[in-house]
Amino acid sequence: MTPHRTRYIAKRLGQNFAAARRLRGLRQVDVADRMRVETGQYARLERGEHASSVVLYLDAFWALNMSPEEFFHKLDERVP
Repeated sequence: MTPHRTRYIAKRLGQNFAAARRLRGLRQVDVADRMRVETGQYARLERGEHASSVVLYLDAFWALNMSPEEFFHKLDERVP
């Protein structure tokens, strides 16, 4: 069973992704294509149904009291 906190985080992240997508005038299929995943997989991410390992990373982030800069250090570079 998924803990309440995990479900909440996944849902909130999904809402953030959906808002960012709409703000940029993109469709789910556009984002999915850019991610190289199926549209349904991305849609589940927006609905918070895909509690990926990112939630575990966020738990570690909070537990270690890391700054956002530490958490995202060198992740702003695009991988080919």
